[in-house]
Amino acid sequence: MSGRVVAVANRLPVRRTAAGGWEISPGGLVSALAPILRDSGGAWIGWSGVPDDHPEPFVHDGIAQHAVPLSAAEYADYYLGFCNSSLWPLYHDAIREAEFRPDWWEAYRSVNRRFAQAVAAQHDPGDLTWVHDYQLQLVPALLRRLQPNARIGYFLHIPFPPVEIFARLPWRRQILSGLLGADVIGFQTERSLGNFLAAAERFTDAVVGRRALAVGGRWVQVQCAPISIDTAGYEALAAQPRVRRRAAEIRAEIGRPARILLGADRLDYTKGIDVRLLALERLLEQQPRLAEEIVLIQIASPSREPIGDYEAMRARIEQLVGRINGSHGAAHTVPVHYVYGNLPTEELVAYFVLADVMCVTPLADGMNLVAKEYVASRPADEGVLLLSEFAGAAAELEGALLVNPYDLEGLAAAMAAALEMSPGEQAARLRAMRTRVRLHDVHAWAAHCLGALEHPEMPQGEVAEELTGPAVEAARYRPSGEPGPPDALEAFDEITATLRYRPVVVFLDFDGTLSPIVEDPDAAVLPARERKAVEALARRVPVAVVSGRDLEDVQRRVGIPGLWYVGGHGNALADPAGAVVGDTAGIGTDSVTDLLDTAEADLRRRLQGADSGVVIERKRASLTVHYRRAPHSLRRVREAAEATVASLPELRLSAGRALFELHPGDAWDKGTAVRWLLGRISPDRGAVPLYLGDDTTDETAFRAIAADGIGVLVGRVAVGTAAGYRLGERRHVADFLNRLAKLAAREDGGSPDDR
Repeated sequence: MSGRVVAVANRLPVRRTAAGGWEISPGGLVSALAPILRDSGGAWIGWSGVPDDHPEPFVHDGIAQHAVPLSAAEYADYYLGFCNSSLWPLYHDAIREAEFRPDWWEAYRSVNRRFAQAVAAQHDPGDLTWVHDYQLQLVPALLRRLQPNARIGYFLHIPFPPVEIFARLPWRRQILSGLLGADVIGFQTERSLGNFLAAAERFTDAVVGRRALAVGGRWVQVQCAPISIDTAGYEALAAQPRVRRRAAEIRAEIGRPARILLGADRLDYTKGIDVRLLALERLLEQQPRLAEEIVLIQIASPSREPIGDYEAMRARIEQLVGRINGSHGAAHTVPVHYVYGNLPTEELVAYFVLADVMCVTPLADGMNLVAKEYVASRPADEGVLLLSEFAGAAAELEGALLVNPYDLEGLAAAMAAALEMSPGEQAARLRAMRTRVRLHDVHAWAAHCLGALEHPEMPQGEVAEELTGPAVEAARYRPSGEPGPPDALEAFDEITATLRYRPVVVFLDFDGTLSPIVEDPDAAVLPARERKAVEALARRVPVAVVSGRDLEDVQRRVGIPGLWYVGGHGNALADPAGAVVGDTAGIGTDSVTDLLDTAEADLRRRLQGADSGVVIERKRASLTVHYRRAPHSLRRVREAAEATVASLPELRLSAGRALFELHPGDAWDKGTAVRWLLGRISPDRGAVPLYLGDDTTDETAFRAIAADGIGVLVGRVAVGTAAGYRLGERRHVADFLNRLAKLAAREDGGSPDDR
């Protein structure tokens, strides 16, 4: 790698020892990334695993470790709550009912924001930042806002669900917006990749191709990259004499059965342990003689024990073990040996060496590395892998005996077939699978993913045509009746769920949002209906009007006291008392005035003789060229504006609806202003920002709040908009604001007309 690699995951790759030091945590991801991080001088950012623990940065095994703290409350709400009681069941095909609580969502956003800030604080130019798994789906977009030029990869280790299931998540657009902040997004299977693209197409305005998306002026590459294991490490362990001796000892301890089946899983309802036991019970009922010949060893590692579903699952499994042993056991033998606890890797490999049939029967699984670990631990080409077709590994391990774990009769029959499989067939199947895991081990996986991040491939051929062709350019705005963000009034209950338990700060664009678009900018006014709605809302919550107009101009046209005002796209700001609280572009200074004087003279010269409908508007902090009344002059106006900016490198150019704007290169935009104001209005960052705007200049604000706020696009739906909702017509703005006012009144027990 030419740059430093920074891994970001929920947990650090180390854990505290009893003596208070640190030791490496076992796992495929750690073994894959550790040498890469060491060689690149990289870092790992994650939680220590202990609530309220915040160790100072330290170096372990040549890797800089930066801990992100979690309080006990955050552990309960973010980790046990949203991550593992909302996302985990939902992403695993909703095989358990997912619970959606706004307070859990708020904790998830808060922790993701803290992770992003921790990464941004460590970021160096050239870093490759690789974010992992479902706990941190908002981090890519949050980090991009803090470090716009960062190279960000993201990998989802669990399945991404079908769009019909993902649609149940109240915060689906925020999750997708968070993920789309990455440059490269990796998935375990083609199925998950396809599900993600379908969700992005349905719930965002990204333009979707087969292996890339275009969103917000950026490419996002997607890839199917199934994770693997340290194959050589498992093969070496399985060949160790002490491991083989331990396997023989275990066989003796359980009575030297003729054949051994093995299950080794985290104690999780997705793993299908109970289904496996029921299938074994069915097999023993059908063939009672097998009770004297076979043993199933079931290893169950503790997992998320504070969650009720997991405690209930453990009780059910232990009950099934007792029932099977009671019905089919004898005086000195039992058909099921149950091992509850975490085993060292070497001990686990001894069980792999021992097992004649490996039972991997999850109801849904992103990959399931146990299947690959078993294959790597069987160098003698003996053994059968019984594998659920719903595990990601099923797409790779074609030599496995695939089963549908929901079919008890079929699973029992597959167990019988595995026990009876000939040595020749076993060898052929195992050799094919072992070749696969040798060629595609965890080190190849990491190199593939990081290679895509370091050297991104621009879309080519048909994909490029899908994402950049004339059809996309022509569809910069889609007709309002076609798919786009959901209507904000129709989805108001969804918005209410986000706002419940938290205050809101409302930001409103002026032209095209509060005021109708008019041909002459000087003729714009605030209609009475919108004025009344803003006044009612401002009695309940902080309201800011954000405009490209000069500050004094927008204050005069709106004329409502007690609001925050932003002028010049963020170049000047005033508080509710009318006092100017920010002058970010040096408005009125000689240097800015001289620069704009020069630009105006140059632009007027280049547009001399243009259609009279082309209007140049001089503002205190910018220069705007309107061509609404002369749309046929677009090309000439654009070329003139680009030429002026090219001659004055201190300027930058931005496009709006039927206009181009030239302003100092270090000037703020609406997104910068919104984040700055939010910090003033809600210093603890506890408020939800809600922004309404209609123009491309409002996209900076939509992007700035995409991960933790609500963006509402007014009017036509722009392809690539970062807004999560829309109002198809401007006349609905007042309706929406009035509903917000009523919601705010209910929250504080008053009436929207109270003063």
